[in-house]
Amino acid sequence: PTPAAALFRDPAFSAIFRHFSRTSPVDLTAQSPIIAGVLAEAAFPKEVTLSSQHVYVVDDDRDVRRSISFMLGTTELKSRPFASGTDFLESLEELEPGCVLLDIRMPEIDGFQVMADLEKRGIDWPVTIMTGHGEVSVAVRAMKMGAMDFIGKPFEEGVLLGSLERAFELLRDRG
Repeated sequence: PTPAAALFRDPAFSAIFRHFSRTSPVDLTAQSPIIAGVLAEAAFPKEVTLSSQHVYVVDDDRDVRRSISFMLGTTELKSRPFASGTDFLESLEELEPGCVLLDIRMPEIDGFQVMADLEKRGIDWPVTIMTGHGEVSVAVRAMKMGAMDFIGKPFEEGVLLGSLERAFELLRDRG
């Protein structure tokens, strides 16, 4: 792979690029055949099985938790909602390895604190940040802390499922 393709394989860079590509009025791949080629070369694997995978939905908004859990249930994913970062962290010992959908702004402890606690405990599960506050500084901080993706609320089902496919592939690679 080219050095540019290696850059797009970096989870932090590719997540920020995907986020701003989705929200930009300019189609970056149409503007640059180089970007289009690099993205094709660095594409994520197409065949990822989501069935029987664990997804932990950590969000203080009950409607968001219910909506995501319902949507994931229709794809045969096993979701478990948590109303706070504290609830999630207190349950870690009983949880199977999985992917975490994590809100940033929550009472008690925020998503950044949850990510820091996961790192302290040596838990390397893929984290996708979900937020209604899509500021660049929040995205950069989340990526630097190890989030593998950053999606803004509200999001389309395909965006969420695509993020989870990549997260499960990463989880399998980490073994």
